Amino acid sequence: MEFPKQLFLYCKVYPEAHLINHLKNLPKARHCVLHSLSDCTTSPSLLASLSKGESLHSSLLITDTKENVPLSLLPTIGFGTNDLFGIPYVFETLDALDDDGIRLAFCRFHKLPLTILKTKRLILKEWCPNDAIELKKLYNSFPSSDNLPPLPNTKEELQQYLSDYQAGAYAFFGHGLWAVVEKESNRMIGQCGIEYKERDGIGRYELQYMITPSCQRNGFAFEICFAVLRYAKDVLYLDKISALIEPHNTPSLSLIAQLGFEQVEMITADQKSVIVYEKQLK
Repeated sequence: MEFPKQLFLYCKVYPEAHLINHLKNLPKARHCVLHSLSDCTTSPSLLASLSKGESLHSSLLITDTKENVPLSLLPTIGFGTNDLFGIPYVFETLDALDDDGIRLAFCRFHKLPLTILKTKRLILKEWCPNDAIELKKLYNSFPSSDNLPPLPNTKEELQQYLSDYQAGAYAFFGHGLWAVVEKESNRMIGQCGIEYKERDGIGRYELQYMITPSCQRNGFAFEICFAVLRYAKDVLYLDKISALIEPHNTPSLSLIAQLGFEQVEMITADQKSVIVYEKQLK
């Protein structure tokens, strides 16, 4: 579940009717059950009593004040400019509050993996601790000669690694490496995404990707990389993306050319000679 089933509304500054009207015009929020708390003082017991059998795990609070707001109990979104310090997600105007903002606040609070995008055949989603075994299988599917970065050895260590990655990359930077899932089989077949790296004193947003060998030569890499580049432009507002490719990696060199990258220079990265390619996102 990536979206709450019920929304608690707690307005002390703005008319609640404006908030309700706005939510009813959002494609997903309009289907949520709304609970008004504006005539009450919020408290954990009150919220629990209003849940009406629904778990608070499926709920989110939208408020224009932080007074008496139980931030530790519910994912919370603030709107307006009325001293909302301490609320993790705040929108200055109601017009800026949308389904994506509600989904983000809900998933981040409960540490749920977000679906980033979908293509004709693929789904791109965040890795989460429950994916530890699948990530290990993915890395093990490549020959040792590919020299992939090492993963933690035990399942518990890998789960902690993915938990830290959720908080450090996804929640803090808003991007990272994501799992590639084939729709037809619902199988994780690779990963793709954007990471910020500093190499030779130069910082670059790098496109990175891998597709498990058994699924290569099906156009999956181009399909997901093309979508990620569009996401980088339209959602992350990046104006340039780099890709670092080893000279002997013929398939990746071909893919990068198809995606419209241009060769810039040769550098040493991770003790290997690589070609730096760049693409302007216009």
